[in-house]
Amino acid sequence: MVYREITKEYEVDHMKSEFASTVSHELRTPLAIVLDFTELMLNKPLKPERQTKYLQTIYNEANRLTAVINNILNVQKMESGKQI
Repeated sequence: MVYREITKEYEVDHMKSEFASTVSHELRTPLAIVLDFTELMLNKPLKPERQTKYLQTIYNEANRLTAVINNILNVQKMESGKQI
């Protein structure tokens, strides 16, 4: 009979699952906002000040997406042992 400690493996799997769920949420939210505001601008006549507000929102959310992606890439680099 071979006994193997699997508690650590279970914890790591749980952390990976939680990480994937969080990342998914963090990517979907700004992307949904970008898509919604873009669709509004394409399908509805808007006053210039409203267009500017929507474009600013799109810009801010695109920057948020970029930051999330950069953070994910930094985590990957750290896990692989590379210097950031």
